[in-house]
Amino acid sequence: MRRISNPFWRGLPVFHVFKSFPPDLLHQIHKGVFNEHLVEWCRFVLGDKEVDARFKCIPRHSTLRHFSKGISKVSQWTGRECKEMEKVLVPIVAGARTEVTVCARAFLDFIYYASFTQHSTESIDMLERSLRVFHDNKDIFEILGPRKHFNFPKLHALMHYVEHIKRWGSLDQYNTETAERLHIIFAKELYRRTNRKDFIAQQVELMNRQESLYFWTNFLAWVKGRSLVEAEESDCEDDESDVDELPDFGVDVEDKVGSKEQDDLIRISCVCSITSLTTMMLT
Repeated sequence: MRRISNPFWRGLPVFHVFKSFPPDLLHQIHKGVFNEHLVEWCRFVLGDKEVDARFKCIPRHSTLRHFSKGISKVSQWTGRECKEMEKVLVPIVAGARTEVTVCARAFLDFIYYASFTQHSTESIDMLERSLRVFHDNKDIFEILGPRKHFNFPKLHALMHYVEHIKRWGSLDQYNTETAERLHIIFAKELYRRTNRKDFIAQQVELMNRQESLYFWTNFLAWVKGRSLVEAEESDCEDDESDVDELPDFGVDVEDKVGSKEQDDLIRISCVCSITSLTTMMLT
């Protein structure tokens, strides 16, 4: 982040900038203070070779991820990988300076308390206590060398978590991890369908085509008198069911023939419409 000497909110009355930004567990904690700062500080204290060796020695378990190649050569981390690393960080740093271990454990406690979907007075007190322990022991990283100061926004934002919880509720409703799936659907998958040259324009065009087809499918389903969801459910039931339907003896043969011809006409018109729509989008 670039330093701004005169931000636009400086002269506004009764305004606190950190109250206007809701907490984000994924980018502020998991991929922020934990991965970008705390892990890097521990790597500086222990050394990359020792940290990799300790990660490799972690016993394999179904609930733990085994980092068989260590972590020093990984350039990009996902939120899930950061959470897996949080599970084993305390035994990794065990044996270093006592303040380092205490600081790491206190911050992990803060992460897990902040991730609660429901809070009580006791859980909020434990959240404040764990953050207080972290701040009381974080000076060890300044003494050992990995940090010269702790004045950066992500660390300062942690002080306002309790206030946000008391005012607006649990922090899971502000977490951007749920929307991260859209990066795969609308960015990564569409990028693979481009020629890697001027890919932004191609991705936008592909998104427009998908959206048009989706709207047109919904419209056709509405014309036939049922929603898209009902159509998909009925198609799934038809595929999974191997039992032949019993004949409807309460309907005349002429009505059944007429309805069948009507359905065929609707199908033909739908195919023609989709074909013409696809032709227009491709041209």
